[in-house]
Amino acid sequence: MVLPGNPRTRRVAAAVLLLAVLWGAAWVAGGRFLADASRYEVRHFLDRWRAGTLKLEPARLDELQAQQTRAAAQDPGNPWIEFELAHLLLSRPRLPLQLIDPAMTARQFEARDRYRHVVMLRPTWELAWANLAVSKVVLGQVDREFFAAMELALRHGPWNQDVQMNIIRTGLSVWPLLPLPLQSQLRQAIYRQAHWRLSPQAAALRNMLTTAGHAELLCLLEAAPKGCVP
Repeated sequence: MVLPGNPRTRRVAAAVLLLAVLWGAAWVAGGRFLADASRYEVRHFLDRWRAGTLKLEPARLDELQAQQTRAAAQDPGNPWIEFELAHLLLSRPRLPLQLIDPAMTARQFEARDRYRHVVMLRPTWELAWANLAVSKVVLGQVDREFFAAMELALRHGPWNQDVQMNIIRTGLSVWPLLPLPLQSQLRQAIYRQAHWRLSPQAAALRNMLTTAGHAELLCLLEAAPKGCVP
């Protein structure tokens, strides 16, 4: 007969507890492994789709979106899965011959909410802040959250040229609505990108500013701008 407190009882209880811990760890690790595997599979198809080397019909995009959604549920703390799912939701085109696409609008709102989750998981990730700002513009939500996303993308990614150029483009699209301090930050970003020694973007910025109708900012592309404070 085994009595409470008996050494054998304690050993059995410890073994059961260890097995439960190991099983739980294996379950969590297995879920994360499957989520990562799913993420890389989806990313393989989507990279080819965005590059124009693979055609994906709406039904196939629905399948990939559902697969990535399941991966996000399996590993909710993985910012990359959330980020890539949000990017897929935001980049899917409108259905042909439809001026109003309720499904696309729903995807845009979901993308915004998932970008919000990403910046909570990684609050210094400049790319996530930049894409949150883009998702807000797509929805016509030029508000305090949008201004904050713009400012934080600029602050956390001064070395990330893609982010800086994307934020400049986004800011130019709603320039009159921006607070003066944010306009000043964007002027500084334009000047830095135009004169960045490793990869100056003066030509691209000239085209961007001209297309956006902001000829008054072209002086920022000069080495010593006169009457145009960056």
